Amino acid sequence: MYLSHLRTTTRNLSTSALPFAACAHLASRRVLAVRGAAATDFLQGLVTQHMPRVASSAPLAPHYAAFLTPQGRVLYDAFVYRSGEEDGFLLDVHADHAVPLHAHLRRYRLRTKVEVADVSAGYGVWAAWGVADVGSADPRWTGLGARALVPAGEAVPEWNAEKVSEQEYTLRRLVLGVPEGTDFAPGTALPLESNFEYLNAIDFRKGCYVGQELTIRTHHTGVVRKRIVPVVVERADSSPSSSPKSPAEALDRTADMALPSQGADIGGEGGRAVGKWAAGACNVGLALMRLEAVDGVRRFEVKGAPGVVVRPVIPEWWPKQ
Repeated sequence: MYLSHLRTTTRNLSTSALPFAACAHLASRRVLAVRGAAATDFLQGLVTQHMPRVASSAPLAPHYAAFLTPQGRVLYDAFVYRSGEEDGFLLDVHADHAVPLHAHLRRYRLRTKVEVADVSAGYGVWAAWGVADVGSADPRWTGLGARALVPAGEAVPEWNAEKVSEQEYTLRRLVLGVPEGTDFAPGTALPLESNFEYLNAIDFRKGCYVGQELTIRTHHTGVVRKRIVPVVVERADSSPSSSPKSPAEALDRTADMALPSQGADIGGEGGRAVGKWAAGACNVGLALMRLEAVDGVRRFEVKGAPGVVVRPVIPEWWPKQ
């Protein structure tokens, strides 16, 4: 990939400020190809996204989607692209999910005329934010910027932006409250608890797919009591602020705190758990929280993480309820 037009940053990013205009190579991503005359119908029965829409879109335009268990729990999230070849699609997934997702696809393939292959060596995944409208917009939310699947040997889009580490992309996701990849513990959270309807990952009008029944039922009842939200991690011996900062304002790259393990219970009054820890870095993270406990002010202890408390916040980009 040609990178001559990108400016590698030399700025000190040890402060709380996030880079305003930047791009990052997402080295933690892998790419799977699904090819064959039946590829559209095959994926249509497995993902939450409407595959005919993907099939009719521009090549390498990203669409967000999820693979679910038969019980409707999230297994893996993925960006789905129509490849440049006929009857072909590309799946941009976290590296830790590439092998199990490959096996998942093969398990459902049976006699379907499709081929599944790891083609990661032929592509690079890039993200950019705060840049001019160049390339394909991230399909989840306009504030996330652009996302590009770049074939090996081709130039990265002309973003005219500083090239930063993937960690900066991750921190930006965390403070915005956008989960991705290994932030999900496979087979635990529901799609709506993971905010997939807010992130344009679910087509509620499409036909049957694995895990659809519970997803549609939850959507139509309109009752979602838990959701993944951003949290600020603070020292338990610190005094609560009368004017709590947002996760973006509170971010401290120098923070040296032992973060909880994924799935750790977040406690409430009387020892009743009000959430579970999902993922984090520095002093920010994500947690699956009961919405009644999220006001941006209250702080909660986390099981197995003595000395720290978490303060969950409702993201500003969520639709107003």
